[in-house]
Amino acid sequence: MSRLKQIKTTFASFFKGLKLKQKFVMLYLIGIVIPVIVVDSVVLFHINAYQDREAKQDMENSVLQTLNEFSSVFEQITYLSKNIVNDTSLIEFLNRNYTSEKDYQKAYVEIEGKSALNYYKFIKEVSNIKIYVENDTIVESDNIKRLDDATRRMWWYQKYSESGANSSLFEDITRNAGSAINPHAGVITLVRRFIALNGREALLLMELNYNQVNHTILREQNKTCIYICNNNRVIFASDSKIFKKDERELPSEKQIKGRETVVTRRVPAVGEEWHVYAVSNRQSIVKTLISSKALLLAILGINLLLPTLVINSLVKSVITRLYVLDEHFEGLNSGQLEKIQEDLSGDEISQLFRHYNGCVDKIQELINEIVEKNDEKHALEATKKQAELNALNTQVNPHFMYNTLECICMRSLLKGEKETADIVRCLSVLLRQMSKWDKDVVTIEEELTFVEKYLTIQKYRFAEKIAYEVRVEDSAKDFVIPKLTLVSFVENACVHGIEESIESGDVSVTAHAENSQIIIVVKDTGCGMDEETLDKLRKKIEVVDVNMLYHSKSTGVLNAVMRLRMYFGERLRFTITSVVNEGTRIEIRIDREFQVNRGM
Repeated sequence: MSRLKQIKTTFASFFKGLKLKQKFVMLYLIGIVIPVIVVDSVVLFHINAYQDREAKQDMENSVLQTLNEFSSVFEQITYLSKNIVNDTSLIEFLNRNYTSEKDYQKAYVEIEGKSALNYYKFIKEVSNIKIYVENDTIVESDNIKRLDDATRRMWWYQKYSESGANSSLFEDITRNAGSAINPHAGVITLVRRFIALNGREALLLMELNYNQVNHTILREQNKTCIYICNNNRVIFASDSKIFKKDERELPSEKQIKGRETVVTRRVPAVGEEWHVYAVSNRQSIVKTLISSKALLLAILGINLLLPTLVINSLVKSVITRLYVLDEHFEGLNSGQLEKIQEDLSGDEISQLFRHYNGCVDKIQELINEIVEKNDEKHALEATKKQAELNALNTQVNPHFMYNTLECICMRSLLKGEKETADIVRCLSVLLRQMSKWDKDVVTIEEELTFVEKYLTIQKYRFAEKIAYEVRVEDSAKDFVIPKLTLVSFVENACVHGIEESIESGDVSVTAHAENSQIIIVVKDTGCGMDEETLDKLRKKIEVVDVNMLYHSKSTGVLNAVMRLRMYFGERLRFTITSVVNEGTRIEIRIDREFQVNRGM
């Protein structure tokens, strides 16, 4: 494993030092050129091996078919020749001494009808039969000849005498048989001796039809060349090219043995051993490719040239656009927010262009947002300072006011007016809280304590007309929000919801945590708002800013929403719903992780 890790590390460090163009070249060589060469070689090897197996099987089948046909033809010829030389009536006819021509003709007519002499006409491979007999009393005809000195000088008789066998098969190339396959094919002759003659020599000469024998034996040999040899010479062949017109001798058997992909079989016929050779006509795919330059160039072009052109085009496209992207990033570092003109290719680099342009838009948007927020912050700080100034202007010795309220509270308690004392104490707490500007945020628990004091005072004012409920769960108590925001919504509920309603109403404020959110709900059962008024308020809430606060008559809700939105940003979701004579409901949802990110 460590060795493999080391190799991986070496390769990784090597590729890190290469430029992208060099990596593409490496990818092309390793991923295309070498695999193509290896795959093509393997494919060619397997195709060539498959062709060899197919050719071998074709040759085996062809040889088997040829052996069957060859054996069938020569078995018929041998069988016919044996029947003729062993025909007792024919032997008796040849042994007789005839006194006159008339006596011979009478005997010939009798023997012609009952001997096997005319059977050769039913065997298409036999063209003619002649019988040579040592009998001077016979009258020569087409089939019966005298065996005299002139006959003994004939080529076939001399070869037969040299063989010393009872039967022999000879081929005379000097006697052209006009074969279409073998242009100078001679006459093939079978010579067989009559045995049972009284001291007289008699021979059967059977001439074979070369064309017919060759056709019968070697018909339908398209995929394989078949050669039949005897005495080291090619006698029959399905390939006419081996027989050359300008030669007076039959081709040598050695020409066949030296060829590739040869299947050889031996077969006995007419007392001799014949050799059958099969050579495949198929040319291997490798030789085909080598011999066909156009095909070889086409394959090289498809396998190498075409991928090279495609890869070069792709590399050029990628590198050029990456240079463009790099230039724009350099400009981005120097503060130039210039977009890239997007192309329509739709690939990953085009996506990078779009992402870059999106980044430029986002940066510009953030810059604008920061400028806008800075302006708002300055305006809000100015508003806060103005509020502090106004508070200072309205404060006339606040300690005197707090002490006076405390004195009224004490006198009320001494007179037994506990309710009045509680209200005065609540009012004192409200005034103290509103006049403190040392911090801008409070916990929900602190804010709702302030809300509860405010509602207590409202309850004192309106008696049974108003009822309220303030409830906060432990999970939401410590969550921090901007100061005096919830009381603005509660004040709006009391003033515009309950006071303007003829009937009594309820105000409830709840805060709890749900999943990853803090949910605060302020609702009342007052007079509510119609759709038109509610729609206008929602639109103002969507676009509220400092300038709007300066020009609006009622700013409590808008001010609270703006402060919440400036503090929580996109993590705040504010919803307001209202139905006439049923009341208004405000829901505030804040992501809890906001304060985790702020470290609170």
